[in-house]
Formats: sequence, C-alpha cells, structure tokens
Amino acid sequence: MRTGRERLDAPGGVATLESRYRRKDDAVFPVEVRMREFRQGRQRLIISLSRDITERKRAAETFREMQAELTHANRAAAMGQVTASVAHEVSQPIVAILCNAEAALS
Repeated sequence: MRTGRERLDAPGGVATLESRYRRKDDAVFPVEVRMREFRQGRQRLIISLSRDITERKRAAETFREMQAELTHANRAAAMGQVTASVAHEVSQPIVAILCNAEAALS
C-alpha cells in the first residue's frame, strides 16, 4: 500500500486520509482530508480539503447494524425451518405407531 507521500509524488497524485477534528464546542467529528501537491514556479505547495463525514460514518454504522439484524433473522428463519422439518420427521413414525396400535386393539 502506498503512503500519502508516495501518492502525492505520483503524477496527478492525491492523498486521502481520515482524521478527527475538534469543534469550538469541543465536540470531535470525523473528517476526510484530501491533499494534492502542485508547483508554483520553484515552490512546492500542498492544497488540502477537509470534509465532515459524520453522516457517512453514521450511515455506514446503520448499514452494519441492519446487516447484522438481517443475518440474525435469516439464522432464526433457518432454525425454524430445521425445527419444523425435525418435528415432521419425528411425528410421522409416532402417528404410524398410534394407527397400528389402534388397529391392533380393534
């Protein structure tokens, strides 16, 4: 994996990283920082853009939670199907035994 410096040194290179910033009210929030190096004459300058990604992180967490709930629901449904199948397989011989016993008593 290339480092941020290697990405910046590549032609048209852009380095992207995630960090955390602190607001004036001391609340910490996630940001995506994109940097690109360019030259102005003999000077090498870096321009950076920071973007608040709180909503993206919140949506990703919600997605993970929903995915976990769906996985749990699928497992529960599969267990229900197995349970129904086992109950059917067990009840069939019992019903046959009862029918035979009733026939023998008659």
